[in-house]
Amino acid sequence: MLNFTGSSKKRVVNLGEKRSTRGKNYLEQARLDRIQREESRLREKCAQVLQSYIRRRLDLMIRADDFKEQWPEHTEVFNWDIWAAQFVFVCRFGRRKDAQDLLPRLKEQIAQLRDNLNARAQARLIGGLFRLLDHSVSPQMVLSCLSDIISIHGVPVEGSAEWTGIIKKLLAFMGLDNQKQALDLIFAFNRSDSLQAFLNFVANVPPEYLENSHQYSQVFRNVFSLECVEVILRFTDIQKTQLLVNVLNVGGPDYSNVDYLVHASIISTMNFSVKVQSDNDEEDLVQESRVDAEVYGRGVTVSEKAAHVLLVLYSSSYITHAIGQLQHSGTDTKLAVLFISLLMYLFPESRTKLCMMMTIMPGLDHWMFVELSTHPAFVEFKKQEKDTDAMSMEMLWKIFALEDVTLFLNLLHTYEQLLSYWLIVANDLESFNGDRFTRNDMYAFAEFLKILCLTLIFRTNDNMSNLPQEFTRLKDISISLLNQFYIRNLRLKYLPTNFWTLKSLKFETDSMIQIVLDYEELRKEMEDFSSDEESERRPSISKSRHRTPDMASKLEVLNKVPFFVNFTDRVRVLQSLIDAELLLLEASQPWLFFDGPHSTKLAADIYRENLLESSFERFNKVGAQFKNKLQITFHNEHGVEAGIDGGGLTKEFLTSVVTDAFSTNNALKLFRETEADNDLYPNHDIYLKILKRIDLPEQQTRLQYMRFLGMIVGKCLYEHVLIDVAFAPFFLAKWRVAQNSMKNSINDLKFLDRDLYQNLNKLLEMSEEQIQQLDLDFTINEHVDSDTLQYDLQPPHGETIKVTSSNRLNYIHQIANFKLNQSLHIQTKYFLEGLFELINATWLNMFDPYELQMLISGGNDVNIKDWKENVLYGGYFDDDVTVVLFWQVVEEMSPQERCDLIKFVTSVSRAPLLGFGALSPKFGIHNSGPSNRLPTASTCVNLLKLPDYKDKDVIRQKLLYSISANSGFDLS
Repeated sequence: MLNFTGSSKKRVVNLGEKRSTRGKNYLEQARLDRIQREESRLREKCAQVLQSYIRRRLDLMIRADDFKEQWPEHTEVFNWDIWAAQFVFVCRFGRRKDAQDLLPRLKEQIAQLRDNLNARAQARLIGGLFRLLDHSVSPQMVLSCLSDIISIHGVPVEGSAEWTGIIKKLLAFMGLDNQKQALDLIFAFNRSDSLQAFLNFVANVPPEYLENSHQYSQVFRNVFSLECVEVILRFTDIQKTQLLVNVLNVGGPDYSNVDYLVHASIISTMNFSVKVQSDNDEEDLVQESRVDAEVYGRGVTVSEKAAHVLLVLYSSSYITHAIGQLQHSGTDTKLAVLFISLLMYLFPESRTKLCMMMTIMPGLDHWMFVELSTHPAFVEFKKQEKDTDAMSMEMLWKIFALEDVTLFLNLLHTYEQLLSYWLIVANDLESFNGDRFTRNDMYAFAEFLKILCLTLIFRTNDNMSNLPQEFTRLKDISISLLNQFYIRNLRLKYLPTNFWTLKSLKFETDSMIQIVLDYEELRKEMEDFSSDEESERRPSISKSRHRTPDMASKLEVLNKVPFFVNFTDRVRVLQSLIDAELLLLEASQPWLFFDGPHSTKLAADIYRENLLESSFERFNKVGAQFKNKLQITFHNEHGVEAGIDGGGLTKEFLTSVVTDAFSTNNALKLFRETEADNDLYPNHDIYLKILKRIDLPEQQTRLQYMRFLGMIVGKCLYEHVLIDVAFAPFFLAKWRVAQNSMKNSINDLKFLDRDLYQNLNKLLEMSEEQIQQLDLDFTINEHVDSDTLQYDLQPPHGETIKVTSSNRLNYIHQIANFKLNQSLHIQTKYFLEGLFELINATWLNMFDPYELQMLISGGNDVNIKDWKENVLYGGYFDDDVTVVLFWQVVEEMSPQERCDLIKFVTSVSRAPLLGFGALSPKFGIHNSGPSNRLPTASTCVNLLKLPDYKDKDVIRQKLLYSISANSGFDLS
């Protein structure tokens, strides 16, 4: 039961899900009302501000109208500052038409503003005109007014901060009508805008927009500074190139001393090369890229027109003045070095011309040598050279940490290029004339170059990727230059005899031979797999032999600087390579040493009355099969000669062909003799006739014979057969393919034609007047049969180029090049094709020209002690009377008689290069019985059949008679 209190309340019960929102709606509404009132006040305030600005603008426009109406009246009153301020006021606040109307009046009065306008007013006036440009109000008239003001007053210093972005504005008006005015203004404001903006403009504007202008050139002189170099370094390679083209184009051709500094500043940032855009095919372009990559790894292609401008840098007058200015004006050495070194690679095609110009500049090479030799890096290399052959990596990194080492490496690279060129064109008489190199300087640099090259070889094979690029790119030029030093020393002997002897590096002969054989086997396998479609098999080759950096370095020494290895050791390496190839040949041809239908021997009937022709017909086309064993049968006027070819007949065949073919009396006249030493070289008559298209079929036949003779010489080397023929050093130099970039030079000309060599050197001592009296041009006359024909040394118009004191060095170089390289090229090419059919081209890189001659023909005399120690006796003992007397006779013989005796027994007139111990079979002396017989020989087994004379005079008489009879093998 509920209690009732007397009161009751009505209770509202919400039976739905809706909740009361009255309080919430009230708050939200209040917020919205506040926002609305705020927006209303803001609109009202904005309207007031807008109304204020409009009224202000209208007031200013009214005021501008007043100024416009009053402005002309003020021209009579000389308050020019107010007058200028009113014009600026109209430009800013007046109507566009009002400002446009005032421009002609302004232009009329500009001339009177001279000396009557302060800098601030002038800046305001210029600013007003640029405001009109922003609104495109009469651009042509505005630019004209600006040009007039700037031409009279210049760019005001005060207010220059306001000019930022002006160059960009002016670029918008570079149309044909406004181009000149816009350009003048850009150059007038130059760095007043910003240095970055101005240089960026010059680096991007097309060259045709600019013209030769003293005004523009003066701007460059005033603007360029170290700050400019920092800006240019941020440019792309194309922008740097365009900047240089435009600067050269504007200032040329008469450059001032300051101009050279400007150019050097730009070039010092250009560590790339430039090539000319052409229509060549893709392969040619790729080749160009490889040339560029040799230097810095990147290049820029330019138009022919731009290239024409850049080539001004390589003109005689430019090089002389520019380098002279940088060298002697107190310029920072770093800038001078960078300029010279980078100019060397900007146009690779002009490098030779640049070197030529630099070599005739007095004192330049000496200045460079002094800069190099006094640098701490050079001093440290020389210090290390006293105790070691190649510098350690630890010492190298210490050198790389030296101050300005990059500058040193750049200068060294440039100096080596210059010195390499000079060694090519300069004659030996100039080597130590004091102006360039004293003997002590030459020796000091040779010592430095020796340790540098060996360090480059051994350290780059270890750490190529970790070494500075400036250091590794020294490798090729340094090695090439060291080879030039070596070759020149062979002629002049200015270095000690032990100079090339190593101190710490060891080349143990047997291990070196094994390294070479392993590498050669690997090379052959790679050649075999190069055409194999199963490329996945190739990696197994490299895994089968691990080539250590030390092995690779020693191989490189043997191939590129072989003179550091003893000559005898190198001969052993060569013979080991040949023997290894013979073993491979035997393994691949099991019937090689057997007669019969399956034999792979090359049989031939050789007729002595036409020995060369019959040999050519049989073997000319066999190619590399000429390596196989030969089976020679000789025929003389009586028929077939007695003898079985156990190797002796092959040697007789080879030496007989050599005697016939290399004779200058041969009908084909394939070779000629030098005047001084009677050394042989290819007959240049072949080239001269081909060039004039004379008897072309006959010349083609002669070239095929040249190729065959290359095969014959290769076969002699392959069979270890020495031949009695002496080749000219300049011809032998072309056999070394690793040094094929080292063409014969003026110094080799004395071997060919001593009179011509001396006469050309006289040109260097003549005055300009004396040279003109000779009336020489860039042509040469040669006797061909009974005619005298003219050949162009500098096609296509060499006859129009007169020899002067400035180009005489080039003339001498061209004469030497024609005589020693150009006129021998095609004949040498065919000869080497035949030679390299049998002897791998790279194998001969181990020998210099004089060593190659020793490989071919041996020494000039015989080591009798070695001979006696390597003889096998048959029917005799070494203390028998006849044997003792025989050796006494041999000792009393002349060198030529001893060679004739050796030829009588072995068919070769020279002793084996490695001594008689290397002769196979051994030299033998056999007792042939009664003393009434003549000595005979079996050359196939190197056997002398000596009767038991027991009388010294009889032995001498009978021996000399037999060896002079020259009756082939009938005596045996």
